Amino acid sequence: RLFVEKAFSEEAKAFGDRIIHDIKNQFVQKLRGAEWMSKDVRDVAIEKVHRIVQKIGYPTKSPDILDASAIQKYYESVPIFNTSYFANTLAVTRFDSHRQWSKLGKPTNRDEWLMTAVTVNAYYNPPGNEIVFPAGIMQPPIFYDASLPPYISYGPFGSISGHELTHGIFPHPTHITTLSTNPLPDTAFDSSGRHYDETGNFTDWWDPPTITAFKHKTQCFVDQYSNFTILDPQGQPLHINGQLTLGENIADAGGLSAAFHAWREIEKKEPAQLLPGLQAWTKEQVFFLSYPSLFCGKIRAESAVQRVYRDPHSPPWARIIRGV
Repeated sequence: RLFVEKAFSEEAKAFGDRIIHDIKNQFVQKLRGAEWMSKDVRDVAIEKVHRIVQKIGYPTKSPDILDASAIQKYYESVPIFNTSYFANTLAVTRFDSHRQWSKLGKPTNRDEWLMTAVTVNAYYNPPGNEIVFPAGIMQPPIFYDASLPPYISYGPFGSISGHELTHGIFPHPTHITTLSTNPLPDTAFDSSGRHYDETGNFTDWWDPPTITAFKHKTQCFVDQYSNFTILDPQGQPLHINGQLTLGENIADAGGLSAAFHAWREIEKKEPAQLLPGLQAWTKEQVFFLSYPSLFCGKIRAESAVQRVYRDPHSPPWARIIRGV
């Protein structure tokens, strides 16, 4: 609550909504031109995009985190101790476990968030057909307020939006799909985005010809990313698994493309100025320069090797090079 009140305004929330709306429009246009999809599949995909629920910034229900009384009621069964960190951890764990089991046999609570407002990540949830962007990720250098030129927000944040929307249409090997390498706890199991329809029901709405065409068109992703290598601790090259990372690689490419075209539409209507100190670059170049800010970081060789075998995301540098 304190973080949201200080770092995330209503204007920022409205601007985030506008960006996602623009990205969704781009997806509809691209789907209408997807000749490799059968008409029935294409129609369902377009309807699914229209019905995707976008949650921006923070939850206003279950609970409303800006309402102190709602937060107090939500956590009223959690005892807090001033002298024991372990006891507090145990109490919160017990509360979370009870909350999860209490959902059994009840209707899905579509107001619930699976990430906290301060989380620096985003996700697409197939059963809810929803994309969620916590306030934690809607901060510089990924997201700026509407007073600055839109290309510096459409580059990174628009790409995130398109990334998560892509997961809603195309197959992915996990149940809850996230932007970063930190998955949501206890939610991943074998599934695919295409197995959930526009209402979030589990069903296979892709027909065999569309599936065959999809596999044929995405093989280039598998081949290209499989040619990328990292160095293990001994300095030996280790190839990325292009099949394991396929879903995320498609989402990166689809997200960046949709964000760029969405920004170009905005630029045609309301041309923005170049920022002071950046006049040496075009607006298009600044757009693409802002995109890699999503992936800044360092990693040890041992961890990088482990992620090659287990992580559905490609290494950050590969996501930048291939995306751009």
